[in-house]
Amino acid sequence: MFSIFFFHIAWLQMAPFAIATMPSSRICRLPKPPNMKLPIHCSAASSSPSLVSTRSKAANFDLKTYWASLMVQINEKLDETIPVQFPPQIYEAMRYSVLAKGAKRAPPVMCISACELFGGSRLAAFPTACALEMVHAASLIHDDLPCMDDSPSRRGQPSNHTVYGVDLAILAGDALFPLGFHHIVSNTPSDLVPEPYLLV
Repeated sequence: MFSIFFFHIAWLQMAPFAIATMPSSRICRLPKPPNMKLPIHCSAASSSPSLVSTRSKAANFDLKTYWASLMVQINEKLDETIPVQFPPQIYEAMRYSVLAKGAKRAPPVMCISACELFGGSRLAAFPTACALEMVHAASLIHDDLPCMDDSPSRRGQPSNHTVYGVDLAILAGDALFPLGFHHIVSNTPSDLVPEPYLLV
């Protein structure tokens, strides 16, 4: 059983290389299911008003401004999400890593932008975006521990265990994982995302 599992893992890792080096005559192309509707249509010849409008918006889109404005909102939401409670030392350690000034906020920005790309409201995405950043911060806290990478700094400041000690750093990371899922379930607006779709 385990050998089959590891074979599949090895195959998945080698698949891109195998496909890239395989002759085109040997690559299997699956037909599109007959009743599958593709919602996105791209055509250079099309000149519908909606397409022209979309193109003009895309031409005026400034990623740097969009990213910076989202980071401000995400930082505010994260600050609200993790207030200092009892026991205060763990919450302070959690906040220290999650609210680090050097964070680029890539996971939450991509979460919100993906939601908006498909016509969703960013209000629906914020809880999941914050949860992604919490899980990301937790993984960095644990990754920096002496038993792992033993890194003295992270995001331009001393790493969590350097400031709070190994024991609190482990607890802070462990606490951020479930807090992220709890935040999604507790704070996603049910009028925007029906309950059955949460954590599916």
